[in-house]
Amino acid sequence: MGVIIQPVTPDHLPSCLEIYNHYALHTVVTFHTTTQPLSFFSSTLEATSKARLPFFVAVDSSLREYSEHDEQTNENRRHPMKEKESNTERDEVKDEAKDSKTTFEESGALGYT
Repeated sequence: MGVIIQPVTPDHLPSCLEIYNHYALHTVVTFHTTTQPLSFFSSTLEATSKARLPFFVAVDSSLREYSEHDEQTNENRRHPMKEKESNTERDEVKDEAKDSKTTFEESGALGYT
């Protein structure tokens, strides 16, 4: 059995929920003690996507239902334009962080003069 790590899609949510609810009912590894509705993971996916945070799932590569999605994901993974956009966005975030750091240090908030 091989495992593929890939971004979560809405198709993954029912399986994720089934696993999560098992651990909510039978262990102490979650803060929930009752089962959660599908909207719990739907809202999590929406929030992480909106915040541009990673949300991944490990999928058994032998499962037929995910093979099509995996092929599409692999095709998109090395798309040159997407990499270029990604690098540009990364540079913009770095520039914003530099500006924020400079502003913070110049404000004297660290106690340095």
